Amino acid sequence: MPRTTCATRPATGQAARPRRHHPGGEAPTLHRLGGADWTKTKARAKKAVKEIAADLIKLYSARMAAPGHAFGSDTPWQRELEDAFPYAETPDQLTTIAEVKEDMEKTVPMDRLVCGDVGYGKT
Repeated sequence: MPRTTCATRPATGQAARPRRHHPGGEAPTLHRLGGADWTKTKARAKKAVKEIAADLIKLYSARMAAPGHAFGSDTPWQRELEDAFPYAETPDQLTTIAEVKEDMEKTVPMDRLVCGDVGYGKT
């Protein structure tokens, strides 16, 4: 069974309701395809995307070049603390813990966001 992520789960509640969205509250300008206005608008959008991509490349290059602190592997105290955890971790939690620890042992700053659901009170 493939892993389910936020991007692949169907929206529920208010998120599933269709709604209109206009940047700045204004209706977008419509252009005739192939016309001069459309060509200019498309060129501006393409240029903006290239600028954003270049900025992201610079940002991530700087992050990779920045010195980070590499933590050592688990100490006996760390293992003792983890063993005292009174609940059984799920397979996904164990995978995430291992991946975060692996990231923390690298010399580059960690670039990871861990999201989770508390998952209690419903069943």
